[in-house]
Amino acid sequence: MKKPLKTVMAFGTFDLLHPGHKYFLSQAKKLGDYLIVVIARNKTVKKVKGKLPEHNEKQRQGAVMSLNLADKVILGDREAEKYGIIKKYRPEIICLGYDQKYFVDGLNELFKKIKLNTEIIRLKPFKPELYKTSIINMEKITKHSTIGAIIKQGDKILMVDRKNIPLGWACVAGHIETGETPEQTLIKEVKEEADLNVKKFKLLIHEFVPFGTCGRGFTGHDWYIYEVLNYEGEVKLSSEHKAIGWKTVAEINKLQLEEVWEYFFKKLKIIF
Repeated sequence: MKKPLKTVMAFGTFDLLHPGHKYFLSQAKKLGDYLIVVIARNKTVKKVKGKLPEHNEKQRQGAVMSLNLADKVILGDREAEKYGIIKKYRPEIICLGYDQKYFVDGLNELFKKIKLNTEIIRLKPFKPELYKTSIINMEKITKHSTIGAIIKQGDKILMVDRKNIPLGWACVAGHIETGETPEQTLIKEVKEEADLNVKKFKLLIHEFVPFGTCGRGFTGHDWYIYEVLNYEGEVKLSSEHKAIGWKTVAEINKLQLEEVWEYFFKKLKIIF
């Protein structure tokens, strides 16, 4: 007779994903056979923290799914249906973060009421002095935010091969410095890295990506990906790059891309 799967359920906001979140989910997954991650609703986050999260519930759900750690990623109960997910999935283990306080009250009473022998495990943190969302929230604009520029010429995209970390082929990109807006950084970086003058652009993606270590030593960045719609000038090789050039999609598929750019190109269905 086949042994039933041990279901583990983890709850959280998972806003601005960082290595601490990944560590939490990795530890939770080790406790059972099937991990269900429950993403807090926008209204729940506002009620608990007094403000809405940086990313909405669907974006946070997608970000957790992209980690490929959970077997199932679902949105939490609405206020009127509190504990409905627990009643439905009846997990053997519920994992909570080291500082998670909301939602805990009433769980033991619920277990008795629905005859559920569920264990609550509070997991240890991973470098909380660095990887706590409230800290990242304060620092993300000056330290963790980055722009990327997709610049096209017909059916080709401008690609650069960097000399330093992060190594690999990528689009023009750069950190948003203190006092800069993402748009100001976009214009500055395209000029510095490609000697092009940006005239028109549009934002394609704004997303926190939890992987990809930069030359400053940060893993995970809040990315603003733009498409440059109009520009002036001729491309020139920057001292930051080994090579720069216009590449077709077929050529891009053969390049050794930076991990984060492979992710964005697939997300935008540029490559498959």
